[in-house]
Amino acid sequence: CWVCLVCWVAKAIYSLKIYLFRKQFWLTIKEETAIRNICIFIIRLYIKVWFDASSAMKAPLQDLTFIKNLLNYTTIDKDTSQSTIKKFCGNCQQNYVHLLFLIRLFRSI
Repeated sequence: CWVCLVCWVAKAIYSLKIYLFRKQFWLTIKEETAIRNICIFIIRLYIKVWFDASSAMKAPLQDLTFIKNLLNYTTIDKDTSQSTIKKFCGNCQQNYVHLLFLIRLFRSI
């Protein structure tokens, strides 16, 4: 649903702001690490997907590229990568088997 997406983007923006101004907040080490991990995910993966989302013609290839990048992201943050892959595939439940087939096919390219 679009409301969930809007909320997620708002959280992403606030996460980036919190990290930029982290010296002005009282954050525990755990909180600062979590915010940093979120910001790394946003910068390395999500920004490109967000800006390219307006092109419907590119959507299937962008989805596959995003999944490939998520699979590669496991070397940086395994938990975030796996949970994002599960959530992304959960949004595509009807095509789940086809999606897994395409992931394996795309992974070998």
